[in-house]
Amino acid sequence: MDPLTPRWPDGQLDRYLTLAGAMVDLTAGPGDYATVKCLGCRHTDVIRYHSGPRGAASNARLGRGRAYDHASRCRTIAPPDGDAPSTT
Repeated sequence: MDPLTPRWPDGQLDRYLTLAGAMVDLTAGPGDYATVKCLGCRHTDVIRYHSGPRGAASNARLGRGRAYDHASRCRTIAPPDGDAPSTT
């Protein structure tokens, strides 16, 4: 691992970059759920995973698809650490 690249948190599956440079994280858990969270606009999408033999592949496609879709459309610039985006 590159020492300049920060480690992803536990449960982090993927990370996407928005058009404006914010990140969209896909995180596993808890249980049968995964979360897509945009660190720019703070959009959050909770996905309930399917169980069974085909579940893992289907879930990966679903979560990655939603994260990628949001990242490809979001134009919110990531706020400085600790600041929430303006709602006005």
